Amino acid sequence: MSRLLRRSALLGLSAVLGFFALAPTAAQAGPVAKPDPGTVSLGAKMSVPATTIEALQASGKHGIVKIDAKTVTFNSYNSGVVIASVNLYCPYPWLDTAYGPLGQCSVTDGVQAQVGFYSPLTDVFNPQGPVLPLASDGFACFEGTLTGCFIVGSAYGDVSYLTEYQDNPVYGPIARWGNWNYDANQWFPQPDWHVQVL
Repeated sequence: MSRLLRRSALLGLSAVLGFFALAPTAAQAGPVAKPDPGTVSLGAKMSVPATTIEALQASGKHGIVKIDAKTVTFNSYNSGVVIASVNLYCPYPWLDTAYGPLGQCSVTDGVQAQVGFYSPLTDVFNPQGPVLPLASDGFACFEGTLTGCFIVGSAYGDVSYLTEYQDNPVYGPIARWGNWNYDANQWFPQPDWHVQVL
């Protein structure tokens, strides 16, 4: 494993904890020069999918999986508020971190949404921010270079919390988390890339 990817794994917690500051920040370079925030584009919106992990593994592609929330333990956020939801929507493959594989996932009750990290090893969802209202057209997902679900209103405008996937010629399949800000029409990624885990 390269020194850069080992560093990424060790600093995974800082990326996880620092990710949910909603304010757009200057883009920081990852282990590769591209794509930079100015060249990553948001794909077309699609309806909320019902893909399974097994189907994505068989296809060899990344996408959105739906996980039955009845099988998941939901840790409460600061105030104890967690959305009651029947499904968890996660970009897949997972990202390898110092805490094992994690997915940046979202839950919604159709009016509001909450984003957090899901561990497939423990079946635990840890919300990483407050419950936010869905935008008027926010019940949608994106699959492409940027993959994830839901558009929420924040103090900084409407945002989607997404995962950026890349097949890198040097490092192989890697990915990182970030947010797409609709007011700025720009991608604001976390600096650390992680290896994709099937």
